[in-house]
Amino acid sequence: MLDFSLCTYWPYYMYRITALCLLIPLLSACEDPDTISNICANNSSICSDLNNDKWCSNERDSLIRSRQKLKSLKTETSLGKNQYLALLSLNNYQACINIAATIEPKKNIHLKSKRVEALISTFNELSALEKATKNSDAPYLLYYHWQYKNDKTAKIKLLAQSGNSTFNTAELQFALANIYNNKEIQQTIMSLLKGITFIDKTNTQLLTTMHYSLITAFMHEKKYKLGYLWSKIAINQGIENINLSMFQNTDKVSNREREVIDKLAIKLADKIADDEFSPSVYDEALAATQF
Repeated sequence: MLDFSLCTYWPYYMYRITALCLLIPLLSACEDPDTISNICANNSSICSDLNNDKWCSNERDSLIRSRQKLKSLKTETSLGKNQYLALLSLNNYQACINIAATIEPKKNIHLKSKRVEALISTFNELSALEKATKNSDAPYLLYYHWQYKNDKTAKIKLLAQSGNSTFNTAELQFALANIYNNKEIQQTIMSLLKGITFIDKTNTQLLTTMHYSLITAFMHEKKYKLGYLWSKIAINQGIENINLSMFQNTDKVSNREREVIDKLAIKLADKIADDEFSPSVYDEALAATQF
């Protein structure tokens, strides 16, 4: 983070050469060391095999950061999770660069060869990392091998571990919800509710996805009042693209019930925002409200 007290509040009268000579190194010291340009400057091997044009820039940056994270790990504690994130980054980059590699640039013909090089390099990297993690019992990696490779043994191992405290993360509870899916809808719902207990509100993508999933699960079960409740909870948290038109039919949710649910939704959204939400808090709130 930039130290603005040092970097930007420099009195206007300090215009002499000596002042400039002092200011330049101070500004350099305030640069974020984790910018992509700095990562590549300090670890060229992390970036050199990737394309350097505008195509797939988000996917490339994510891959660079995941490579750096793996390289800088000092302990094994978070290795499994970071290998999982690296695998996801590699998959996302592969999906994008595979398309980019087929495009013939009109001006710079060397761009295509660089993209093809990146495609081959990351494919080999992905294959090697998948092979290296195939027999791991780390939950994130078990989820990856079930999710991407349809490894049923990995799924069985993952479910066998699901009661462990290591699963007290939003990501792993969401993984369990995906495994249960529509076949065991109540367990899906419980995993999603538990996952929201551990959610990092800065992870807006996961927070949004988990709310969408809860709404979908309740609608699938024809529990329209709970579907409406979680739609309103999502709206109260600033989540966009929530469709309330499906509740226009008062046979699903009456006007009186909406008034009660609207108040409950505000209360529960505040609980989530204040890190006070849990499945038991949710159950107590429902029990205390009649709708």
